Amino acid sequence: MSIHREQSIEAGGLRVRFAFQGDRFAHFVEVAQGGEWITLLASMEGSPLEDWPPGPPLQSIHLESRPPERQLALLVGMAGKSHWSASVELDPAGWVSFDVACRLRSAEPVRLGSAYRLLQPVGEKHDTRIVVADCSGHAILCVETWEPGGPARLQVDGEQIGILPTDMAVDSPRTVRWGYRMTRLA
Repeated sequence: MSIHREQSIEAGGLRVRFAFQGDRFAHFVEVAQGGEWITLLASMEGSPLEDWPPGPPLQSIHLESRPPERQLALLVGMAGKSHWSASVELDPAGWVSFDVACRLRSAEPVRLGSAYRLLQPVGEKHDTRIVVADCSGHAILCVETWEPGGPARLQVDGEQIGILPTDMAVDSPRTVRWGYRMTRLA
């Protein structure tokens, strides 16, 4: 089996770049500015030794296009006894939505959600959204919870963002789902 080391979806000056690192795909959210790509966020996936990594351990990717001009990345993976999936849809209008799920077998998760390193400063912070700015302070990306993908809350801690599911059903086995959206502002 051959694994493409790097793949991406891009439209409207927004790109999500997927890079295979270790045993899973990391992804980077980037915007086009001044003829080059600026990386704003880098996903945090953890290591193969963690049953509950900081972000989904996604080991397989499939890219496709859907009308009208939308690009889609479908990813799956596992850690411990749990399975993760993610649908990443990029619209040419300059937004990308993430619909993430984890199928839990029985154990209560130590941590569940998506995590990113902030590579640019936060311009504004609210309960359900944050705005990432460039080095000169201009707002360039809005990250917000996205209800169609499942209820979630944002957590900003220093140079990290967490998108954490709020619907943690207690029955086992169960699937926990969360969603968020990123929109290019400039």
